[in-house]
Amino acid sequence: MKKLKSHLYKISVVILVILVHTLLAEAVVRYETFGLAGLSSELLESIPISNWQILSNDTDNCRIIKPWIPNKSLYFKAKLFETNSLGLGDKEYNITKGEDIFRVLVLGNSISLGRGVNMDEAYHSIVEDRLNDRLEGGKYEMLNLGCGPLNISKIIEDINQTIYYQPDMVMIFDVQSRINKLNQSQINSLNDYTRDYGVPVLFVAQDGKIKEGEKWGEILLLNLNVTKVKNWQYTYPADPHPDKYVHMEYATGVYDYIVENEEKIKNISNPKGYIDAKTMSRIEEIKNQPSISRRYSPIKKFWKSYYLDRIENKTRTLLKSAEYGAEDIGGI
Repeated sequence: MKKLKSHLYKISVVILVILVHTLLAEAVVRYETFGLAGLSSELLESIPISNWQILSNDTDNCRIIKPWIPNKSLYFKAKLFETNSLGLGDKEYNITKGEDIFRVLVLGNSISLGRGVNMDEAYHSIVEDRLNDRLEGGKYEMLNLGCGPLNISKIIEDINQTIYYQPDMVMIFDVQSRINKLNQSQINSLNDYTRDYGVPVLFVAQDGKIKEGEKWGEILLLNLNVTKVKNWQYTYPADPHPDKYVHMEYATGVYDYIVENEEKIKNISNPKGYIDAKTMSRIEEIKNQPSISRRYSPIKKFWKSYYLDRIENKTRTLLKSAEYGAEDIGGI
């Protein structure tokens, strides 16, 4: 009997040691992959790439009008993501622009969306605050229409819809390679937009140089040249998206450009204050579409677990390194 108890004791100790080591190994893997967010089950569930789609009104493209389900919030990439009454991933704005407001629409990729940083840490939020801090009268507004799977061709195709927000300037933020690949027809469409509506377009290349030339016409160009983001500057190790400190670098470049070219920009900007009938009809059609409601099955929830996303993101990071040296929203 004593021998049996002794064996059971030893087995229990071994099981306990294995369990403790397993838990420790799990904690280490989570921390090494996702930082402190990996130690919180709530934040960890917000990390899968597809999580943003829960609030998106169009998972394939970046919509101009009501891109997100309005007045919702969830954790995305371990940060709180909130939408306003206009269906924008931003703080609340009045659709009717005041007389002394200079409104900039920010169209861009997942960096503009603010993936992995708080709303007030995104570069455009920082720029807005800094521009307004230097003003005695008037105000800047920078409305965020950033989207994860940026389709720059779709943005250009739908650019006339931006007039719905009464902009004074449209800023398109993306990598230089996609900007440089635009064809002349697409560039002409943006110049026609500026001439028709009196709203200048500013291209911002986050990572390199836009090829200069006469082809751009009246389009404004800005090269930030924030080219290399180190692994320790990612929002967390498994996700190659810049942290708040890199956003501050982006913000400094955009802020300096706007301040240095403020008079030029405002001379070009002369919003006509009208919307053509075709564009207005399309805007009303989109506004009246019901928001998408999504639910995810337990199997899909398991399959899109953070382990799968960890592999996807690690692979993407390695390839990049080699190349460049709520009820109606469900859950996932």
